[in-house]
Amino acid sequence: MQTERKTQLVQDWGFKHSVAKIYVRDIYKDQGYLEFWTEAQPDLIQFFKNGDWSEDYPIDWSLFS
Repeated sequence: MQTERKTQLVQDWGFKHSVAKIYVRDIYKDQGYLEFWTEAQPDLIQFFKNGDWSEDYPIDWSLFS
């Protein structure tokens, strides 16, 4: 799947463009989490809790083809 399609899907999931091809979503803000997705690492969503890296969530793009 091309990066352009991945970017569109991520935006459809509620991620907003921040800076330099970084997209951010804060739907878990109440629990202290921010999610980041970048075109540089398009197969991962990175979770940060209270500003510190927490975990990565791999995306199985084959589910969206």
